[in-house]
Amino acid sequence: MAVERGEQFGRLLRNDAKALRALLVQAKVQPFTENIVSGSALFDNPAMYARAKDWWDRIPYETKNEIIYFMNTLEAWAMCFTHALAEGDVVFAPCGPTFCSIVMQYGAWVIIARRDQSSGFYSNVVKLFNAWRAQLDAMDGDARQEAALRATNAAEERMAQHKLPTPLGKDLEA
Repeated sequence: MAVERGEQFGRLLRNDAKALRALLVQAKVQPFTENIVSGSALFDNPAMYARAKDWWDRIPYETKNEIIYFMNTLEAWAMCFTHALAEGDVVFAPCGPTFCSIVMQYGAWVIIARRDQSSGFYSNVVKLFNAWRAQLDAMDGDARQEAALRATNAAEERMAQHKLPTPLGKDLEA
């Protein structure tokens, strides 16, 4: 199941995350980023709320809906690992750094939802983020770089194994 979730994460990145980034560029808004220290209660920190709210208020309405949909999908994805339905250590190297980066980029919505709606919102995203961010922080720079390189190589190998067949009726050598 972990491998399946890893592949699902790849599709999520290729489709939804890429589209979200394009919407932010179109709106001329940078992703929400903050210096996040592991173990901190970032998502429930009252001091972060004002920054998150300021960022969120600059996002166009349609883009907000896309971010909410994306984060809801990420919450369902994270649930597999926080409830031991899939082994997180299997996908940590290829998915952990990217997952943490994405959560930071759109973490403003998590902060707002947890304060304005319910502190239980996005509990799986927050739990997995805190666990994986702690693992990343425990690695030295070389180990982090090696994990990112392994993830890239694994993705390239999967792409090579699953090449699309030549389209019917198309002469590609012409």
